[in-house]
Amino acid sequence: MTTMKIAIIIERFDIDLGGAERSIAQLTEELSSFGCNVELLAATGKSESANVKLLCADVKSKRVNMNLFATRLKSYLATADVDIVHSTLPFDFCDVYQPRGGSYKEAFLRNADSYGGLLAKFKKATHWTNLRRLKLVNAEKKLCSAKSKVIVAALSSRVKKAFISHYNLPDERVALIRNAVKLPERTLDESQVQEKRNELLAKFPASSKEDRLFIFAANNFRLKGLKELLLALAIVTKEEKGKSAKLVIAGNGKQAKYKKLVTELGVKDNALFLGHLSSIDTILSACDIAVLPTYYDPASRFTIEALAMQKPVITTSLNGTCDLFTDKKHGMVIDKPSDIDFLSEAIKHYLNRENLELAKKAIKDDSLSEQISIERHAKELVELYSRIIKNRRS
Repeated sequence: MTTMKIAIIIERFDIDLGGAERSIAQLTEELSSFGCNVELLAATGKSESANVKLLCADVKSKRVNMNLFATRLKSYLATADVDIVHSTLPFDFCDVYQPRGGSYKEAFLRNADSYGGLLAKFKKATHWTNLRRLKLVNAEKKLCSAKSKVIVAALSSRVKKAFISHYNLPDERVALIRNAVKLPERTLDESQVQEKRNELLAKFPASSKEDRLFIFAANNFRLKGLKELLLALAIVTKEEKGKSAKLVIAGNGKQAKYKKLVTELGVKDNALFLGHLSSIDTILSACDIAVLPTYYDPASRFTIEALAMQKPVITTSLNGTCDLFTDKKHGMVIDKPSDIDFLSEAIKHYLNRENLELAKKAIKDDSLSEQISIERHAKELVELYSRIIKNRRS
């Protein structure tokens, strides 16, 4: 088969920015292993790689105007030898649209929900005041219209349903290609894990080796349900005598109000704020359970990485990662973050060592790593690219 030449469009290329950028970097590497010739086209970023082109590096503003980026992309692609244009942004001249954050419309609706009450209703009613987001939603709507031939590559069944619901996109124009991560090339041995675990436990004012370490990782603490998690932790701490849940909180979210909340709830000694981490692998390996009671996530990398390390996951049905594991077997799925009682029960469930070990064993026995591997994700994308090229030729 002739080598496919793929252009992947991303707004900024800087893997230090977070999950989406890191995902694209890993995807590029994996597509190359399938024989694809991949070029990354970014507006701005940091890179010394020959296969990364920064098309708006001369722009000094914090965010590049999408019209300017589109103009420069079209100019570049007009003379480039490319078989497939794969975009993470809603440009109607691409072949494949794979938004790493899911549908823009769905994202802002769920983000509004995270405020709760009247403020949530206000956010939804005034969404049009955010001109950049409105422009992206309109671009997405145009891309999904009957006149367009763009295929949407959805990271989860939840994302697929959102595109069909919001834009009446025909099922045949949505390819379900579930999110994935690069599996750890090497894992820490048992002694190294125990050493890191002891380091974490020592950071809590009072702890024992029998404590369970739960880990929450996010940058938007409100959207990802940290308040709800702390409320549930307070219930568990009060009701479970002799069994202690310790919560490790990673991410560069705004800590001040949540540090105040843990004090008010009486769980200051059970919550540890680590701030931004360049890599979460080591900390995750030392913890027992990943927990993310999110209001919205197309398919959280953090929870997928946890499953890759055979850690049970507690999350909500609003997280697309639910596609990749079985509720009450490999983890626990809560309908919505506001169900604090259900969330506290899920935490209590894994305070029981037998329940924890059964979940870890099920993750290993059911070979979940095969489903969450970036290799599987890239293979399915290559198959989609091939179908598009075949249909174009016929």
